[in-house]
Amino acid sequence: MSNALPTNIRQVVLSIDFDGVLHPLEAAYAVNDSRLPRDELLRAGLFCHCQLLEDLLRTRAPLKLIVHSSWRLACPTERIRELLGPLGHRLRGVTPTDIADREESILEVLRRWQVPKKNLVVLDDHAFYFRTLRNNVVKCPSEAGLVSVVGGLTDALDRAGGL
Repeated sequence: MSNALPTNIRQVVLSIDFDGVLHPLEAAYAVNDSRLPRDELLRAGLFCHCQLLEDLLRTRAPLKLIVHSSWRLACPTERIRELLGPLGHRLRGVTPTDIADREESILEVLRRWQVPKKNLVVLDDHAFYFRTLRNNVVKCPSEAGLVSVVGGLTDALDRAGGL
């Protein structure tokens, strides 16, 4: 039995925002210090959808998880990995911190990794930040986050993965 992936499955890059995606945007306003211990951030309602995203990704072919959230500007990559909790093991990195524009930072990663745009899914609550990648965005309602777009995310990952 071969461990190779079927030829119709492509490598997928999933780029995620934090505020309004991995937790409701309102929860982010309750905390003003990203250096707090993760358990305190969890108690404040932050990162409450990390396990849900990990559960959704568990049965999928491996993908490259990157973070384009503004949290990448204040936290080193290892701290981002810690904050992601059950998702931390999937993190491949953050988009370049010297590129403030979300879309441009993601496009730079795609260029570096030579990944076509069709293999990208972006989870964000602010779709208006994206022009070139607008068809790759799964928009989360800021007040709920990921929990309200599970079906849309699953469909987008299927399309990006060539299934």
